[in-house]
Amino acid sequence: MPVTSPPSRTTASPAKNPGTTAKAMKRTGRDAHERRSMSTPATKDRKPKKMSPPILTRPFDPNAALAPGVAQRVQELAVRLADGLPMAFTLSEADASIPPHAATEVYLNRGLADALRAVEGRRKSQLGDAGALPVAMLRLLLQLEDADALRAEVELWKVTNTEWPVPLLVTAAPPDVAVRHAVQALGAWIMGVPGLDEADRTTLYERLSRMPLRTVTDTFHPARWNGDNKGHRNLADMAARALEGLELFPGRGPIRRVVSRELTSGRAELTTDPYVALGKGELPAAYVVRLRTKTYPGHPQPLLLLELSRRQWTDNVNTYHGKVTLHAFPQATPARPCPPVVQLEATPHAVRTATAGGDYLGLRKQYRTLPEQPFVDKRLDPRVVSHTPCPVLALVRQGRGVQGGATGALEVDRLVAFATASLALEARGLVPWRGLARVKEPGRKEGQEIEEPFKYLFADFEPTRKQLATGTGAKKIVEKRQEAEAWAAQERARIDAHYGGRYRLLLLHAPGHDNDAREAQHILETILQDHVEVHREVMPEHTSGPRAQLPGNTLMPAPRAELRVAAWTDFLRRPRPACDGVMLVVPKGDGDTANDPVNKRASKVAILRALGVHAQYLRPMEAADERVDGEVDKRAQRDRKRRFDFVRRATRAFQDLAWEAIGMLDPVEDDSGRLSSALGDADRGFVTALTVVSVNKSKKRKNKSSTVPCALRLDLATQRTEANLLLADGSSGWLNLRDATTRLLGNTRKMNFDDRKDAADRRATQDFFQSVLDDLNGRVSSRSPEVVVIDGDTVCPAWPGLYDKHLKLDDLRFEPGEPARSRLQLGWGDLTLVRLRAASDRSPKVLTLGEREVEVLGVRFPTPRWSESETFRLIGGGAPTYLNVGANNNQTVRGMSGHLAVHKHGKDKVTALEPWVKTYATPDPLEVNVLAPGHLPEEAVVHLLSKLRRRYAHYDGWTKLPAPMSFAHVVKDYIPDYDHDFQDGDDESVTESGSD
Repeated sequence: MPVTSPPSRTTASPAKNPGTTAKAMKRTGRDAHERRSMSTPATKDRKPKKMSPPILTRPFDPNAALAPGVAQRVQELAVRLADGLPMAFTLSEADASIPPHAATEVYLNRGLADALRAVEGRRKSQLGDAGALPVAMLRLLLQLEDADALRAEVELWKVTNTEWPVPLLVTAAPPDVAVRHAVQALGAWIMGVPGLDEADRTTLYERLSRMPLRTVTDTFHPARWNGDNKGHRNLADMAARALEGLELFPGRGPIRRVVSRELTSGRAELTTDPYVALGKGELPAAYVVRLRTKTYPGHPQPLLLLELSRRQWTDNVNTYHGKVTLHAFPQATPARPCPPVVQLEATPHAVRTATAGGDYLGLRKQYRTLPEQPFVDKRLDPRVVSHTPCPVLALVRQGRGVQGGATGALEVDRLVAFATASLALEARGLVPWRGLARVKEPGRKEGQEIEEPFKYLFADFEPTRKQLATGTGAKKIVEKRQEAEAWAAQERARIDAHYGGRYRLLLLHAPGHDNDAREAQHILETILQDHVEVHREVMPEHTSGPRAQLPGNTLMPAPRAELRVAAWTDFLRRPRPACDGVMLVVPKGDGDTANDPVNKRASKVAILRALGVHAQYLRPMEAADERVDGEVDKRAQRDRKRRFDFVRRATRAFQDLAWEAIGMLDPVEDDSGRLSSALGDADRGFVTALTVVSVNKSKKRKNKSSTVPCALRLDLATQRTEANLLLADGSSGWLNLRDATTRLLGNTRKMNFDDRKDAADRRATQDFFQSVLDDLNGRVSSRSPEVVVIDGDTVCPAWPGLYDKHLKLDDLRFEPGEPARSRLQLGWGDLTLVRLRAASDRSPKVLTLGEREVEVLGVRFPTPRWSESETFRLIGGGAPTYLNVGANNNQTVRGMSGHLAVHKHGKDKVTALEPWVKTYATPDPLEVNVLAPGHLPEEAVVHLLSKLRRRYAHYDGWTKLPAPMSFAHVVKDYIPDYDHDFQDGDDESVTESGSD
């Protein structure tokens, strides 16, 4: 990878999205003709934006072209767009000519494992946790020494365990080569561990020299799928090996594997080198390819999903409060033309400690010319960024104060990458999957926009050019104003029905933000008039705000939470008028997450304890852009957009506060009519969601965490939700959400469903769910059906019988192989049972056919576009399975690329479209498995759940999960658990810019 400053662009950078149309601008919330009634807040001081200096990037190849055979494959795949093209591969028919994939597992010998355990035990007895051996350093050395490394273990106790031994390394190298590399890495590690007693160092080195490492060769053939965990791992690794070195993104260079830290998962990752930013103010980015196996109930073989995204890079680590996620890019050599990328972690304040800096110590052991510490004033040392043999860059963390986009892969890039990958994977027995059929959904309107009628209470509708030309513009302005007034009247009527005619709001604001609070009050009073009563106060200091400005910001989570609660105590004891909810106008600091897991939760819990009501945060209005660019109209447009953004956020914050507290859906008509229409002739229906809410749970540590099994029951007639929670003192019974969250304060239990030796937590949760289902089954009638949706992502650990490998529709069990509780479905015969999955095991993205054609790199083909607002059915046996795709209604671009120029062919002209470099995301399918239809047809159930994902009109797009399951986050917000702070440093919870 070249070590030079980024060269100048060869093409003009797009100042704005070249594909933006009037309709697209409408979707982005363009606002004009602000009404004078809207007050103007005082201008805040704007801090100058700090831009990262040029960092190591690869320039675009001006001679980019499609690889041989890709153009024809793109044309072949484009034919399938009309029916839906899933980004997934399946194992083809048996072919003896396909060579098997061989993986070598390297294990420590017994003597060395015992010695390592003993040495670490003595060190910990003397130094505590600081005495832990720096296994991260060893992991880095193993990856850097072995260019064929696939996966490396991160926990020393696992590789030294005698009862359940775990391999130190999984590699594609032959056993003798793998052992040689591993011994070299172990030797370098033993000699380089800082502070190790010399006698212990000698003992460990002697054990390594005298006793050989043990290896196991695992052979995988695509034609002989056995279904175990190693099969999933080997399938992903085989595909990654087939793709490394290919140019899936023309002009961006070959993709490299990223060595995994998960030994058995069916996931693998590859990445391009970082490339020059295409837009002004953007950060360098790289394309990321994630391969992931996916199973469906009753289908004997898995799919291999191809997930694409873009990842941003920086040298600024100011957005990290704890560990910083770094990636090292070893330079290609003739011996290693495509070396894998390795991940490491370091902490700016504790670089030399074993736990936080072991990764970097390992990197320095291999590359001795690196500086002693990687950071200088919360930035990567320029010598680290530009280190020729192995440059190091930091990941940009999503939602951590970073401006810019460059996330998500666009449809043209998806289609070209999928076509390129399909050619290579065919030689390994993998072919594009053809297992979906489109389902017609009554009343569906493709690409329906989110309406925000409240905007026209503050700004007149701006007619389109066509409306102005035809003279209908003035009429449209009046119509939109009337719609806004009707919507506001409906909101006031809701207040009458559920809050006795007036909502009493306690509006608190941080010191110095009185103007923002006044503006929020003005917005709500404009909408609700005398149906809202606002009591405005300054909130006490040290309760909420930018984390870096709060006392104790370096403390562990629990002490930090105690400080926040203590700061609230006297203030909340003061006498004041009763209220129905609290809104807090508080700024967010650079690098802070939008949902602070400690400070915000502690404040919400303190308010609920003292006042018995829920709280909702609202960020102040964005500061005005004081940069002088000579374009007065653009500055005015930015100011209007900034001000209406606050109108939108204030309105939605109030809706969340008022209606989530009582589990209320929006009373709006969606694109297919009333909710009850999906139930046929039923008079009334109910939907109950079973889910498990956990706080401070780490899959890596498998720790006990505060866990609340929940049942959330929605009455489709009243559109209100009740909750039944399993708490420390037993079931709460059915309560409204506000009372239910009050009951859980200090009344939760610690659970760990992963404990093999103690199944008490699983059994208690299973008994709770069984009691709920038994009760619901007793209420069912043909005139009042009961639909039960089970969150497979959270419930399966407590109910293992719902995992794909154990699920049997004719013999539903809580625990596989448990004879005492079998054929559970017989006791729930009248219920409609559905399992949902949206997070842990996502289904593939689906491309469909767009309008016109596009031309890329001289190849012309139909425009691919994302699938939205539609449903597909899986073809094949097993549980009836559907993929319900939502919509991203404010998306502005289709049929474009993130790095290539695209020519879009219209009826009469060809439009040249520059690369789209801003944030881009497409909706994920919701997997719906109908376990038992009950009194409803299968497709009617899916149709109902689809409607329940669209009942929040004040949210952009569809909810990830249908109501009432989407209310589970309300329960989570009020669980007072601060034992850990995984969101601020745990390697599992680092969220990067680069969503698929």
